[in-house]
Amino acid sequence: GSSNIEGIMLDPPEEENVIWGGTAFQKMNNIRILIVRNTHFIPEPSYLPNSLRLLEWDKYPSKSLPSNFHPKDIVDLSLPCSQLNLKMKKSFQKMLHLTYMNLSMCQFITHFPDASGVPNLKELKLNYCQNLIAIHPSVGFLKKLKHLSACHCMNLKHFSPTMWLPSLQYLNLDSTSIEFFPQTEKPMHEPLEITMQNDRIKDLPSSISNLMGLRKLYIRFKGLVPGGLPKDLFMLPEMVSLSIFDSPNVGESFKRFLIDKPGCYSYSPLRLLNCSACGLTDEDLHAILCCSRNLEELYVPWNEFVCLPTIIKESSKLRYLCVTKCKKLSEIPELPSSIKNVEAKDCPILSSKASELLWSQALKEVYRLEIIMPKITMIPIWFDHCNEGGVVSFWARQKFPVLAVAFILKEKASMGSANLYINGCNARQFISNNYYCPYVNAEHVLLFDLRSLFKDGEEWRFLDTFLIYEWNYVEVKYECDNLLLNDVVGMSNVSHCGAYVYKGQSNMEDIQFQCPYSTM
Repeated sequence: GSSNIEGIMLDPPEEENVIWGGTAFQKMNNIRILIVRNTHFIPEPSYLPNSLRLLEWDKYPSKSLPSNFHPKDIVDLSLPCSQLNLKMKKSFQKMLHLTYMNLSMCQFITHFPDASGVPNLKELKLNYCQNLIAIHPSVGFLKKLKHLSACHCMNLKHFSPTMWLPSLQYLNLDSTSIEFFPQTEKPMHEPLEITMQNDRIKDLPSSISNLMGLRKLYIRFKGLVPGGLPKDLFMLPEMVSLSIFDSPNVGESFKRFLIDKPGCYSYSPLRLLNCSACGLTDEDLHAILCCSRNLEELYVPWNEFVCLPTIIKESSKLRYLCVTKCKKLSEIPELPSSIKNVEAKDCPILSSKASELLWSQALKEVYRLEIIMPKITMIPIWFDHCNEGGVVSFWARQKFPVLAVAFILKEKASMGSANLYINGCNARQFISNNYYCPYVNAEHVLLFDLRSLFKDGEEWRFLDTFLIYEWNYVEVKYECDNLLLNDVVGMSNVSHCGAYVYKGQSNMEDIQFQCPYSTM
């Protein structure tokens, strides 16, 4: 070792074993950075320099840090996949400058210790610590903590029962065994995202109203929520995204809010609501739409309603609607003019009237329209073109026409790539990195505005430069990869396809569905 060394990084391309005496760091009094990856030391280190500012050691080989290791200036401590068990008292004492700690995938840690010795910690990662049972309550009162993640710690049962983390911006306790959301002692104003999808949470405390900066909440409950969701949850001033999974009485909470807070629903900040598998009925969905007038995205798959309420037409900002796997859904009323995307996969008793209404969205010439629905009715007769197979073809000149295309899949569910060819050249590969590859169920329809293939209007307008001839041959193909049989089925899985030209945005004299040269 040498006192002149300030940093060491070991990161060989293949894992290596290093046989040493364990004390080589003793003379490195000025080393500030030590990074060890893909390297296994035998024996474990008996000494680490106190001058370290950054210690990153993947698969650290010892159950504890050396007893004489007191790096008062350390900022970054990252020991993922290590042998640490943190059973030594005062494991993290007097690390007053420590801001980042990553102990993810440390399978010997059962209890995360007192964190009062790291008051400036900003980020703590304990992900995939399979044997972690408890996190010390002091973690709930780290005033500088911005990011706390302990996801996929399946045995984690005990977290701070109360908390006040005024700097917190991200909390992830997914896939743990925690049953209770902590009480929040005082208001927290930082923009905050919380995800607790763990099948164990029993309820939310009323003190969630103190999370004034809460913007996004993802939560999965264990069955019924006693008393329902707190009323104030729907009126938190910054709450724009709420995702609730497997809560059979969430609809009751919306209905109660509608009664208890009349007139307040117009001010709900919610933009995205996901209530998957919550047993929602027609009445529940009506209450949700009444309470959430500013919704832009509504995900209600795996629910029990039969008809979408007519009030949905008043959701003037709604762009995306997902009703996939709603096995009882039969009727869809008129949708708001703002709607662009409807996902209605596996809705087996959807009426022909509902199907026709979804087809008619193309008549409205909706920008970036995308609809996936069961094949209840075939391609409408008002489409400008329809044929068997998986290729929509036409001739265009001067200005590329705006049109919606439809593909009807046969018996195989497929992930498909929609591509556009002009005079035999795949135009998308030269223009766009927009990845348009929707999953479409067997016996389903994919209907979309061709502009969805491109990132923005500028890319779309660039298509005009490909129209170099008097008439240019265009093909739109939905080329399928069969996910179930693990093979490529090309266009053979498409039974019919068609096109509808947006008349208000295209010149019909500049598009032909029959070869213009054959009539000259």
